[in-house]
Amino acid sequence: MLVRPLSRFACVVLLLAGLAGAQTYKNVRAGFALSPPEKFSPVPVALQEKNTDAKWVSKNLIRDLSAELLVMSFAKVSKKHAQAESPNEAGSRPSYDDDDPFDLTSYQKYCKVAHSAFKLDKPKEIKVKGTTAKARVFEDNVEPIGQRGSEIIKAWYGVAIIDTPDRQYALEMKAVEGAKEKLLPAFLDVVRSFKVLDPSELEEAEDEEKVAGLSEKDKARRTAELTKRQVPGWWFKETPHYIILTDVRQDRAEIIDLVKARLEKLRKAYERDFPPAKPIEAVSIVRICANEKGYYDYGGPRGSAGYWYAFAQELVLYAGGAKGKTLAVLNHEAFHQYIYYAVGEINPHDWYNEGHGDYYSGGEPEGKDMRIKPFDWRTGTIKNAISTKKHIPLPEFLKYTHAQYYGPQIDLCYAQGWSLIYFLRKGLPEKHPWKSILPTYFDTLIATKEAGQALDAAWKGVDLAAFEQAWAGFIMKDTPAPMPKN
Repeated sequence: MLVRPLSRFACVVLLLAGLAGAQTYKNVRAGFALSPPEKFSPVPVALQEKNTDAKWVSKNLIRDLSAELLVMSFAKVSKKHAQAESPNEAGSRPSYDDDDPFDLTSYQKYCKVAHSAFKLDKPKEIKVKGTTAKARVFEDNVEPIGQRGSEIIKAWYGVAIIDTPDRQYALEMKAVEGAKEKLLPAFLDVVRSFKVLDPSELEEAEDEEKVAGLSEKDKARRTAELTKRQVPGWWFKETPHYIILTDVRQDRAEIIDLVKARLEKLRKAYERDFPPAKPIEAVSIVRICANEKGYYDYGGPRGSAGYWYAFAQELVLYAGGAKGKTLAVLNHEAFHQYIYYAVGEINPHDWYNEGHGDYYSGGEPEGKDMRIKPFDWRTGTIKNAISTKKHIPLPEFLKYTHAQYYGPQIDLCYAQGWSLIYFLRKGLPEKHPWKSILPTYFDTLIATKEAGQALDAAWKGVDLAAFEQAWAGFIMKDTPAPMPKN
């Protein structure tokens, strides 16, 4: 899906009780109402999803995957390309400017990036309330979304497009291909319930200049308030540098209190080890989904336990499992957030970035500080690789690209990255010359904004063969590195 940062602070949504026990969703900013499917739950819309106004996900998996319903809206003419146009007559087709593929003024443009295989042909028409326009419904779009063994997994998409004089709406239901027969009738019911609101029902957008002038803390707080309005059950707590946003039940919120207490201790540890180039004013949302499914429904990458997304200034993870796992992920991802701002919104090499994330994952609060211990998620993997001589040679590993680091040996890369940082921070005598490697990398990265230059400066003159031998000895036997011979 195409994503792009956007201020959505002015968007106000309401859930209103409808007839016969049904729920009617009403979005007074985007100008529509509808009845979502039964057994679907509302999910917050990620800040960076520019054109998405609402999202629902099936409460249960359907053939191992959740089904999703999105409602998107597109202003037909962007400010950049605005020109006088006469209102469209019912049944006419608007024209769209194709100069800028990221200036989205239609679902058709969106598909060029998100669904290039879609044909959007052979539509059926369904009447829409509140407008003379009809919804054009496309029932038969399918595209590959993954692979299980030799099997290609395909998704079915039901799409409905509604054109009004100044706006286009799109409803998109996604599910595994075999679920079409079951879900198509429900999707058509949603389309039939769709209503374009009367102008008198709309809420005026807030002044963007006024919003832009708010403090970073106030902007983050408004994002949290938006989520509370979007979806019942979400709430938040604040610390000096973070806002913790969650749908964990408040009567089971022990993990949220632990996160709140830990975040500022982590921040002190990061600031001690990585003094920022300038004061960090950004305030991050720490979004904690109540469980793993909610994390994936929101957009968490499959196979991950948390992520930091710079565009949205948001750190996302989930509770519901082992408490220690949630806190270890917090330690790791909060470092990514901090280092992104500390070095001037650029990313270091992955061995440095992911290695430090895992280094802090081994941290536990001790008084007002954090005590760093070996991170047991990584120790077994790297010890096995060293003992079998299957670790990645250091001259290669230090230069690994992001694609290489996240390739077939991702587990080994994470373990080796952790062990390298742990050795440099815990395995060297106080006056050892290798002690300068990490601070030199950090200082050069800040000064040059070039990770390659930082790498060259940090490792200049280091005997990599001797280093690799000392590193292996420390990881395998906890033997500190010997001082080099003059």
